[in-house]
Amino acid sequence: MLTFTKQRIAQHTARFAQQFILLLACTGLATGGSISAALASEPTPLASPLPQMHVYHRESCGCCRAWMKYLRHHGLDVTETLVESTDAVQAELGVPVKYSSCHTATIDGYVIEGHVAFEDIERLLEERPKGAVGLAVPGMPAGSPGMEVAPDRAEPYETLLIFRTGKATPFSSSEAKLDAAETSMPATND
Repeated sequence: MLTFTKQRIAQHTARFAQQFILLLACTGLATGGSISAALASEPTPLASPLPQMHVYHRESCGCCRAWMKYLRHHGLDVTETLVESTDAVQAELGVPVKYSSCHTATIDGYVIEGHVAFEDIERLLEERPKGAVGLAVPGMPAGSPGMEVAPDRAEPYETLLIFRTGKATPFSSSEAKLDAAETSMPATND
């Protein structure tokens, strides 16, 4: 079942308008170029709507719910399944134990393990690295999305790109994200 909020529709409308203006600028129509010249050029691919994410987590995990709220704030459609333990889900999806965290998610054929930032998920979906299982933020580092703390208590962490071989390489570092994390979520009292 598709659900659309006014905020999500507004986000997609704004994104479409930006892409349309970019398309016009790239083809020259915005500056008086001809339609035939625009049609002769290569098409510019437009970003598709964000795919749905499905999260597996324990009912008692508050940081999992905070991470899902963070992702919804960024426009993702997030569904969930409550599980006794994520161990079986992680094993089935190819997440090595050493990269595990408190929740496991799937999105567009990839696994997202732990408190991965929205920007990293977006980048993964754009780049689609060959042989990748997905991304992981092992453990539960303070300051990661869903584990927000005061800036002086945030821990540095890496987001890892996990491969089918079980190996991983750094995908991004929290150092670049710490300032952004402070402004990524509106303050709430719930």
